[in-house]
Amino acid sequence: QHGWQYSEETCVTCIAVLKKDSNAEGAVGLLVVGTENGDVLIVNAQANKILKSIRLGSGFVPANIVCIGLMAVEYRIIVSTRDGGVISIKNGKLVRGCLVRLESKPCGMVPLGTKEIGFGCMDKTIHSYSVKGRKNWSFKVDRQISTMVSFQKDILNGFLVALEGGEIRMYVGKVAVSSFNM
Repeated sequence: QHGWQYSEETCVTCIAVLKKDSNAEGAVGLLVVGTENGDVLIVNAQANKILKSIRLGSGFVPANIVCIGLMAVEYRIIVSTRDGGVISIKNGKLVRGCLVRLESKPCGMVPLGTKEIGFGCMDKTIHSYSVKGRKNWSFKVDRQISTMVSFQKDILNGFLVALEGGEIRMYVGKVAVSSFNM
C-alpha cells in the first residue's frame, strides 16, 4: 500500500546460455544464472526480465551450469553445487533432490552431447554421468584441473581440460587425443 517493494540482494555464482528455439549459430539465447541464494534464474534475451525462477533448496549454491536442449521445445539445466551435489531441472521444474553426489567438489562441468555431462573435480578426477544420474566412467589426471570446455567439430564431440602448470588436454570420451602446453 505504501509503494514498498521487496527485493532480495544476491550475487551471481555462474552463468550459462539456454538457446530459445534454435541451436543454429547466432540463434537467440536466454541467460541462465545461478545465485548465492540457491536460485537458478532464466532471464529473457534482453536481460531485463526473469522468465523463470527455480529454488534449488537449502544449502545448494550453484557452482556450474550446463544447458541442454531448447527453451521452446524441451530442455534440461544441470547444476553442480559448491558442495558436490548435482541437480537436474527439466523444463523449469526440479527433477528430484540431489541427482548425484560427486566424490569431490566440482571445478568444471561440460556437456558431452545431449545425454551426458562431464565433471572435473578437485581430487583430480573426471567423471561422466548421464543426465538421469547414471555413472558412465571416471578417470584420474596427474594435476589439478583449472577449467573445462566442450567442443563439437563436425561429428566429433569432446572436451578440453586445462591443468595446473599450463597443459591443455583434448579428450573424446575418456581418451586423451591431444595435448599441448601454454
